[in-house]
Amino acid sequence: MLRSLVGSEMCIRDRYQRRVRGAVADQTMVSVSGLLPGLVAVVVAYLTLLLVMDQEISDSHFNDQPKHWPLPGLRFKSLALQDLQLNFVEAGPEDATKCMIMLHGFPESASAWGEYISHYALAGWHVVAPDQRHVNQSVQVDGTAPTLELLAQDTAALITQTSPCSKAVVIGHDWGAGAAWATALQHPDLVEALVVFNVPHLEVYRWHNLAGMPFALKEAWYFLMFGLTRPLAYWKCVKNDYSWFIWFTFGSSEPGTYSKAEIQAYKDMYDTSLWNALSWYQMGNDWLMKGLLPWSDSLMGSIWKDGNTPSTVPTLQLYGSKDMYIAPGMAHKSLSHEYVSHPKKKMVMFDAGHWLPKERPQECMAEIDAFLSSPWP
Repeated sequence: MLRSLVGSEMCIRDRYQRRVRGAVADQTMVSVSGLLPGLVAVVVAYLTLLLVMDQEISDSHFNDQPKHWPLPGLRFKSLALQDLQLNFVEAGPEDATKCMIMLHGFPESASAWGEYISHYALAGWHVVAPDQRHVNQSVQVDGTAPTLELLAQDTAALITQTSPCSKAVVIGHDWGAGAAWATALQHPDLVEALVVFNVPHLEVYRWHNLAGMPFALKEAWYFLMFGLTRPLAYWKCVKNDYSWFIWFTFGSSEPGTYSKAEIQAYKDMYDTSLWNALSWYQMGNDWLMKGLLPWSDSLMGSIWKDGNTPSTVPTLQLYGSKDMYIAPGMAHKSLSHEYVSHPKKKMVMFDAGHWLPKERPQECMAEIDAFLSSPWP
């Protein structure tokens, strides 16, 4: 979640990559380490500012409708993996010939996809939506931070062990979009098509996060706070019945997008699982920092080799132009051949914010339906 430096990004990236190709690893690390004191100073300033911020959102921002969850006809199940019980909901025909996996983001759960689950189950799709790793009751036994590789493995397991299809359309929003990208990159043979909300190809996101520092901290400071100062972040989030946390997250949605009942249900979930869910940002920071190493073996390897891991599956990218966490400027770059090599690809920009799936559900489902029903090249 950051603001892109669209005009200068290409030349900065090319210069950095040429420099690294001709330099040895220790020279690279020296240049990076030179930025650390300034970066640390900026982070400390932001954290100090955070301690005195105490905003909250008015209840009038949320509507008065009852919570439409659980949906009629849902089947609640769990999948036993090596290190956790992955809980999920299932809907639609159990012998369907078309299948879908829906991956939620932070700080939501499988319930975020309620309207989409109903739509596609009624249309004959077999739909599975998990509470992802470290969310709600899907908690890793050892309590350690997850990885993008593990999230991709979880999705692959859902396809191979719970789905009647050999492949599935994988849909994701926010961190769920990150998991969806990771699944398409690591298990393309299991992905019929990829639909991602608000998050570009992971290499594009990583480059903007790192090359844009320290300026990217204007939007990305919380990413570091949640991941690097987890105890402080947790204290801030739970303080005063989650008032600041709700303001910072759902407060950026269009008025009336969420109901008071939905927000209360999420608060009830946070009482037992927010500490675990914050580990996603520990995962994110580990992934970003490892990407600085020329020899990194993390997902997609080193930042200095970006553009070598394209999505090879049909890919639909949906963005909100008013997203305050993830710069929409990354959208067009994420559609280029070096990041999506499959000829069936499309990007749609909506006049909406980060909570696009909830703010424009009918328009988004229409775009998904049109994309999936159009001819494959």
